[in-house]
Amino acid sequence: MNLSVGVTGFGFFQQRQYQQFAVPGSPATVEVRPLPPAPDGFTGAVGDFQMASKLVPVHVKVGDPVTWTVELSGTGNWPEIQGLPSREVPREFQVVQPKPKRSQPQGKLFEGTLAEDVVLVPTQSGTYELPAINFAYFDPKAGTYKLVAAPGGTVIVDPPASAQASAIGGQPGEASGAPAAAAANPSTGAKAPEPPAAALGDPIPRSETAPLPAPRQTLAMECALPFAALFVLWAALAHRRARATDPLRPRREARQRIAATLDALRNAPSADKPPLLLAWQRDSAILWEVAHAAPPAAALADPRWNTLWSEADRCLYSSDTILPGDWVGRAHAALESKALRPFGAGQALLRRNLLPFLALVLAVLAWRPLPAAEPEAAYRGGDFASAANAWARKLEGNPLDWPARYNLSLALAQQDRWAESAAHASAAFVQNPSDPSTLRQMAIACEKAGFAPEPLDVLMQSGPVESLARLESPAGWQRTGVVASALAAGALALLLAEAYGGRRRAWPRSAALAALAIAALVAIAALAGNRAYGITADTRAVVVWRAGILRSIPTEADVSQKTTPLAAGSSALADKAFLGWIRLAFPNGQTGWILRSEAVFLWGPPPD
Repeated sequence: MNLSVGVTGFGFFQQRQYQQFAVPGSPATVEVRPLPPAPDGFTGAVGDFQMASKLVPVHVKVGDPVTWTVELSGTGNWPEIQGLPSREVPREFQVVQPKPKRSQPQGKLFEGTLAEDVVLVPTQSGTYELPAINFAYFDPKAGTYKLVAAPGGTVIVDPPASAQASAIGGQPGEASGAPAAAAANPSTGAKAPEPPAAALGDPIPRSETAPLPAPRQTLAMECALPFAALFVLWAALAHRRARATDPLRPRREARQRIAATLDALRNAPSADKPPLLLAWQRDSAILWEVAHAAPPAAALADPRWNTLWSEADRCLYSSDTILPGDWVGRAHAALESKALRPFGAGQALLRRNLLPFLALVLAVLAWRPLPAAEPEAAYRGGDFASAANAWARKLEGNPLDWPARYNLSLALAQQDRWAESAAHASAAFVQNPSDPSTLRQMAIACEKAGFAPEPLDVLMQSGPVESLARLESPAGWQRTGVVASALAAGALALLLAEAYGGRRRAWPRSAALAALAIAALVAIAALAGNRAYGITADTRAVVVWRAGILRSIPTEADVSQKTTPLAAGSSALADKAFLGWIRLAFPNGQTGWILRSEAVFLWGPPPD
């Protein structure tokens, strides 16, 4: 706490003096009582909970999906609740179980909802009973264990349409009881042709010399050389990792920064000393391993460092801003006495530094490289989060990879992240609008997200101008305009050549006029197509996927700044960047700052 200890000066120049004191508070006592013996099925939930269950639909055909939704809500120790109880499903169902969705109100740690949508696909017809789900928890108010149940349900599965048609005697026009194959093909006994039996192949029309076998010693050396290089690489990587995982690394770096700060303090003017002293205190706290946001001088065990810290505080926060003349020298001496154990190369032999590269050694010895997980395989396997991360990393290297944009939109949509999916689908559409899949994905994602970026919402509609614009991307229309200009220039050159020529012929003039007309039509089409994309044709264009606040300065601090609500789906130009913020410029001249994570760049990386 800061206490006023007096006043210095007279009259208008009076200045109140403050001094800091540490006042300890009384300790707090918490009594924790053990839980009674737990019943079967108890997973550690404590509080007051409710469960609800829903089956949609309950009457389906074989192969149609059924969604079984179970929701757990209430007040309790939500950080300890990892998931919902498992469900029993008949073996005639195929189960697709996504990850549970957890939602909690802002700022409320012990209130929340956990929902899980399990998709059941029946493989056989019949009537199936799905049992209820029980969830056990401890009620601290009643002091007993309680059990809440979510009801199951009955699912009626009918045979598929083809089976029903077969059961009633086939489609209209077929003879009752006639085999389906005979109805489809009146020729009895017909079957697909079998592939031909194995036969001699064609000769290889080339000459190739076989390599000469090497002597045994040479072969042994050639085989050992890659392994020797491998172990050298392993040692180098282990040594680098040992330096990176050195527990004293932060303190060593802080010690180096302290030395540089003291050298700068030696000749720094008075106005530049406060930032340097703050840097010295920050690195000194790291060097002495003081885990405190604003440590007092007593936190440093060494009396010399204690005195240096107090003198730095006096220079920073009191009216006496003069640092003692010998302070830098004493600080250098104190730093020299604070020695750290030097880094040893033997740390590279520690298990944590060697094991990360063990897989590499085994792969080389087995001569079988480890297969890399493709995002398409992860997507087909239902791991949509891993697929989305892989495609996002791919876009970091090549933001113009429109298939990766499209695939990332699909993976995000599978996770119900429709807003981000719509933004990436918009980027894929702008980069390649002629592909029907990009238009379809953007329409679906924008409908689910509830917004469509301008002017792409117009391009999704049917119309002559919209259909024309979708034939090419903005860059394609620009290239088309360049071709039209070249065609027009060539036609004018032909007319000039004809005008300067001595002989008058009809076909050059007719061809030139026709080329001029075609060039004019192509130029008009290129201009109309490019203008239809509006602001999204700019390489700095972004789509804001999350509703937020447009700020006048790039900070979330509670300062008196002007803010404006920003709707999701807004399109703008990102013309500046500052740390994790980007400045948006709108067509109406308005500008403002948002977080970089709230927008998707349509063409490339954010500005420097």
